[in-house]
Amino acid sequence: WQYIWQALWKEKPGDEALMALATTWLGEAPAEHGSWKYVWEALWKETPGDEALTAQGRTWLSEAPAGNIKRTAIERMLLKGKS
Repeated sequence: WQYIWQALWKEKPGDEALMALATTWLGEAPAEHGSWKYVWEALWKETPGDEALTAQGRTWLSEAPAGNIKRTAIERMLLKGKS
């Protein structure tokens, strides 16, 4: 899913329909899914500080396994989005 979505996103960054698809996917995909961070990060780069993405990122941080190395990157991005 991620690879197809990212190819489409590369062609049309900021596209509202693609953003809606990704946001829905983020809400449904399990925290353990390896692509979760990459989809969230692509949206965050387009709309840093977005309240809905912030909420999804925080939810993911609370649900992702403690040993998930991607946690640090998302934590940093959330902190940067606040400043």
